[in-house]
Amino acid sequence: MTTTRYKGFHIHARPYQIHRDRTWTVDLEIQRGGRRKFFNLDERFPTEREAEVRCVALGRGIIDGKIGGWSVASLRPEGFLTGLRDGTVHRFAGTGSIFVNLGILAIIALGAFVLLRSAFVTP
Repeated sequence: MTTTRYKGFHIHARPYQIHRDRTWTVDLEIQRGGRRKFFNLDERFPTEREAEVRCVALGRGIIDGKIGGWSVASLRPEGFLTGLRDGTVHRFAGTGSIFVNLGILAIIALGAFVLLRSAFVTP
């Protein structure tokens, strides 16, 4: 199996050999951010290397939007993170979870303050 990085995606060439005629298939997986999609063709090649080269070329074509009917749009980032490089997206994702945790702590602290205040303040 060959893995190639292309425009923020990982293309995993996964050709396998057909037993009866000893040819190799064109099967690949395109992955990004923990999500993945699988693609294959009915084409066969005499060697594993030729099939891997075809898998990578097909994967690049799919990512570039040049293969009609096949898309990796569901693997692309969404919302305000669209258009950022992968490293930037992951930094924002980590920052987002920090803000969520800080928000939870602020709510807990506010609740504790209200409880303590009501215990010591007489009406």
